[in-house]
Amino acid sequence: SESVLALLEQWCAIDSRSRHGLAGIRALSEQAADRLRALGFGCRQLPAAAGEGCADHLLAIRNEKAALKIVLLGHLDVVLSPAEAPFRVDVKTGRACGAGVCDMKGGVVALWRALDEALRRSESVRQAKLTVLLNSSEEQSVESFARALRHRCKGARACLCFECGFPGDENRHLVV
Repeated sequence: SESVLALLEQWCAIDSRSRHGLAGIRALSEQAADRLRALGFGCRQLPAAAGEGCADHLLAIRNEKAALKIVLLGHLDVVLSPAEAPFRVDVKTGRACGAGVCDMKGGVVALWRALDEALRRSESVRQAKLTVLLNSSEEQSVESFARALRHRCKGARACLCFECGFPGDENRHLVV
């Protein structure tokens, strides 16, 4: 929808490059947290370890004590700056292009929209423990997120990653 495209364009304008766009990663994390809070999630930052050189990671949980546990994953850092790959929509194909559209701001937008729809349509989803983990440094792996991932995924019925694949690359697929 138009609002989803506008959100994607807004987020792609934020410089959230690994190690070079830490202020942008923090801003993006706060904007994602605001959207998740509106869906009933409690949000907090998971501190990165000293010396990792990255921003804190975002943890959002809804229905902490529910038995059915579903984990949704994404990341906030990207490789290119908005100046290097400006946002645009190809009028012929209807495809959006730019820094983070596919890897991974588009995935985080899809995660938020999927949760929004699922929570409106499914009592089972509304009753489940939903955990969202957004990594601040996926492009340069850090132990603090790996530790949080191992801990938060334990006992989950499902773990969905919203990282997109690329057309024509048989080794990469949409994981959702």
